[in-house]
Amino acid sequence: MFKAWIERYVNNWAKCDAFCDQTVGGLVEKHPESVSEVKSWAMSENRWLKRAAAVSLIVPAKKGEFLQECFEISDMLLSDDDDLVQKGYRLVV
Repeated sequence: MFKAWIERYVNNWAKCDAFCDQTVGGLVEKHPESVSEVKSWAMSENRWLKRAAAVSLIVPAKKGEFLQECFEISDMLLSDDDDLVQKGYRLVV
């Protein structure tokens, strides 16, 4: 459901970050098995899903959680040409 909401309603970095860092991040913390779905967003053509893959793990990463997944997402987004994706990925690293 969150993926569909991002695809439909997120159209700028502020909406992406506000929704993903707490809401999607909270989902991942409560349901760790969902991290693979969030990680798959990094391979999307949608810029907001790619940014969401990174920023959704900010809160858990600050607690030392999902660090391996953060590094994997960062590796996937490292060479992305989209400046807003790059800026989101740099928030995590």
